[in-house]
Amino acid sequence: MGAKTEQIKALLGDIRLDDQRYQQLAELLELQHSAMISCDSLQMAELNQQLLASYQQLQGSAQRRVTILKTLGLPERDEGMRQLLNALPQGLSAQAMEWWQKLEQQTQRCQHLNSRNGRLLHAQQEIFAGLINNNSATNFLYAE
Repeated sequence: MGAKTEQIKALLGDIRLDDQRYQQLAELLELQHSAMISCDSLQMAELNQQLLASYQQLQGSAQRRVTILKTLGLPERDEGMRQLLNALPQGLSAQAMEWWQKLEQQTQRCQHLNSRNGRLLHAQQEIFAGLINNNSATNFLYAE
């Protein structure tokens, strides 16, 4: 098998693995949301480590895709991926396109969950800042 074929196989394998990784990431983000609501700092610390490892794996896969697309002389974004997938044999092309679309959906889902968690964190910070920055404890306890 040629180097080009090996690169394409690796790229397709990464897409499949990333689908699983994004499913795991979504689960971690859901757990993070629950831990944030319950103010469970121990669970948050554990989840943050797992999230960081997950982000690093996904970043590595994305970088490999960029490198492969660049090596193949294709644009390094969605356009290049679609060109590559459309150039595959028909049956494989359709299957790979489904994998890619599912991966895009997983990515969007995780972005939504991450944004939701960010909004919750921001709201919690505002609440705590209001409590801390209050002039005195009695002002908070006996507010008008």
